[in-house]
Amino acid sequence: MTDASPARYDCSVLLGAYLDAVGEFATLNGKTGAEAESAYASWSPDAVIRSKSRLAYLAGLEGLFGVDLGLPDPLSGSGDARHRVLLIFLHKAARVYRAIGTPLDGYMEAGLLVRAMEDVGISEAVIDSCARMQRPAETLRRQHLELLGTVLRGLLGERADAVYALDDPAAADIVVPEPWDPWAS
Repeated sequence: MTDASPARYDCSVLLGAYLDAVGEFATLNGKTGAEAESAYASWSPDAVIRSKSRLAYLAGLEGLFGVDLGLPDPLSGSGDARHRVLLIFLHKAARVYRAIGTPLDGYMEAGLLVRAMEDVGISEAVIDSCARMQRPAETLRRQHLELLGTVLRGLLGERADAVYALDDPAAADIVVPEPWDPWAS
């Protein structure tokens, strides 16, 4: 979600950073601290830097907005029981959002897969089926983003409409992760 430096920090930027962090914690199987460092041992140095910068970005935005979104475990989030129940719902909705897609999503290069499908005579039918799934998947993603935005705004309360300029002193320590181009390496 974090593709470029934002023009300003607002609720939508916080949501994007949250969705990125949910993905990072899913990759780490919810591990933190020493367990996360152990998991990182098998990653490339660039992947470790990207992961840690996404998590640090969310932490900086949480501080800016004065909210703890309870990652990786919403039950450990701050606030009363009602607040934690909302964090659990936000986390579940984020995981569902991240799972929406088609079977062909996520391939950077699917040449071998397409050739294997051609070998058994199914490539055209499979590609057509996945293409037809794309529009409903995009609609579902938009609907989930609306829902996630609504829940996040509820959690933020009076801070939901807060907007911070990039040069705001309160935002001085927030470092936006660099966009990653897998083909640049």
